[in-house]
Amino acid sequence: MDKDMALRRFAAVYARWSGCFPPFRTPPRFVILRPGARARLRRGEVPLRLAPSMVYGTGTNPITASVLERLPELVGELDVARARVLDLGTGSGVLAIACARLGVRHV
Repeated sequence: MDKDMALRRFAAVYARWSGCFPPFRTPPRFVILRPGARARLRRGEVPLRLAPSMVYGTGTNPITASVLERLPELVGELDVARARVLDLGTGSGVLAIACARLGVRHV
């Protein structure tokens, strides 16, 4: 198989996979959605739109999900206008995006 054919095959598999990525809830606040996906949000839920990746970017990693669960509580203890938050992960920046959606100004 030549390189171009292999890349086209991978792109087709990725397109099918990413198009099937369902909304993912991390209680109590966040719903991770792929671009263009729809979900009925419950009161107080905050949507996070991420293009899923086969390596990272879905928020389904257990550690990421557990941090997302605690994040509203942790951010609630901050002065969001003055706080500075840094997401030192190597993925999509989902934790930084979540902090920004919770009102942290300096992310």
